[in-house]
Amino acid sequence: WVVDSMNEKVQELYGADIKESLNLVFDVGDIVTTGGVLSQYRREYFEPLQSVSPYVPTMVSIGNHEGEAQNYYDYMKYEELDGAEGERYFSFRIGRVLFISINSNHQLRNDTQIEWLDGVLQEAQDDETIEWIFAFCQHPGHSELWPDGNTAYVQDRVIPLLNTYSKVDMLTYGHSHNYERGAVQEGNLRLMLNGGAGSALDRWRMYSNQEDYPEIHNAYDYYCYSIVDIDIEAKSLTSTSYSLGHLDKPMDNVAFDYFIRNKAKQSPPDSPELVSPENQASQKPPFFL
Repeated sequence: WVVDSMNEKVQELYGADIKESLNLVFDVGDIVTTGGVLSQYRREYFEPLQSVSPYVPTMVSIGNHEGEAQNYYDYMKYEELDGAEGERYFSFRIGRVLFISINSNHQLRNDTQIEWLDGVLQEAQDDETIEWIFAFCQHPGHSELWPDGNTAYVQDRVIPLLNTYSKVDMLTYGHSHNYERGAVQEGNLRLMLNGGAGSALDRWRMYSNQEDYPEIHNAYDYYCYSIVDIDIEAKSLTSTSYSLGHLDKPMDNVAFDYFIRNKAKQSPPDSPELVSPENQASQKPPFFL
């Protein structure tokens, strides 16, 4: 349902041939329930993705449900992109955009990965051919709807490091089954929790310890996805999130949240003079979260 809705929206905005209009799908993990169960990969990942995956590259940052299982690494082949500990984390480029997949599973919460990440970021910061950096992983630093999923390694080590580099635009993660968006309180880094893609949602009032974190600006208990559209020449980025609602309130692929970053003008991401996503001129190519 979510993947088919993404496909429909891209065709509506950019044209029927998604091979021409869509560069990339990136996924923040938990693509199966249990990584050691081989049969789940077909039923829970490959079949639901089949309206998009034959035409568009899909990159996954491993989740805790995959559990570092060999099945996952047999299917997801990232050796040519690998980091300091093999393909468990990696980076790659599309044009002037660098993507960094961080492994936030407990087995890889170590100094080695942080040192590798710092090195990749420093190299990209010094590279004039790279203008945009996006990082993605499974675990949030903070989640308002499901604080039990908060991860100190991401909050205290990954986020501050990413925020050190001005080219880094956004860290995207999942783990909690909902949508949240915000930004670090000082710096350029945007934060997005995009976990509403399949499993039962974490809902408001479901847990007694739900929090109001200052860096999280919007939080919705929706099934959802996001499209990021970068205009290289204008040095601007638009991220638009689309909702399918939830079982109590279904929504029909509705744009419900967005932010814009203009590096040329350095205008605020939610500045009132910016045009809403519904009225933007269609540009290509975007990518999914």
